[in-house]
Amino acid sequence: MKGLHLTKAIQAILADAGILNAHAVVAEENTPQPFALYRRASLTVDDTKDRLLQTQHATLSVQVTSNDYDDGLLLADSITDALVGKAGIYEGVAIGDITLSDAAEMYNETSYLQDLTFDITIENE
Repeated sequence: MKGLHLTKAIQAILADAGILNAHAVVAEENTPQPFALYRRASLTVDDTKDRLLQTQHATLSVQVTSNDYDDGLLLADSITDALVGKAGIYEGVAIGDITLSDAAEMYNETSYLQDLTFDITIENE
């Protein structure tokens, strides 16, 4: 079930795009801003009556944290540009398509936050 390895594939895609300040699940303490955290938020599987694995659908949650609003938007734009429409095999995960399905923003006591949600189709190899 390759969908469980989605965050490794996302890490490879972002690294290929030169985005090195994005981290899977957690960032180290005192990571300089702006930075992004991403995680697989959901994974569902389409199968047949014979239980043969077909397509998987994942939701990727990305949160960009920044001290400066414009810097956070720039990183969010870079991540979106790197992911949307991406297809291919990355870290053994056959990605069929990536779309941006939602985006929200907020401010907490110290940082601007950009919350992005991507829908990802993972194909059976």
